[in-house]
Amino acid sequence: MKHYEPIPVEESRHLIMKLAGKSLEEIFSLLGPPTRELAPIQWQRHLADGTIEVTNHVRSLEFVDLSQNIKSVLVHVSADGKLEFTFRGRELSDAPPGTRPQE
Repeated sequence: MKHYEPIPVEESRHLIMKLAGKSLEEIFSLLGPPTRELAPIQWQRHLADGTIEVTNHVRSLEFVDLSQNIKSVLVHVSADGKLEFTFRGRELSDAPPGTRPQE
């Protein structure tokens, strides 16, 4: 499993506010064309009450290098047309903690 550097909370909030309630077309105008499109996928979420929620994403679009701290944003389109977002910081190497290069 890949690991990513944390993104500063304020920077995440700013991008969330910028993207909230936007359509895909509006997101394309803000971020430009996606770098790549990923295959459809089914996600399972384990909720605090013990239930499992299944979400089908019919497509996921990746936008890269949005800022120094936000290296990629995945925009997931669910089967019902809703958009969900995943933000990622810089990818960390697989080296054990304490031996990773500081950049």
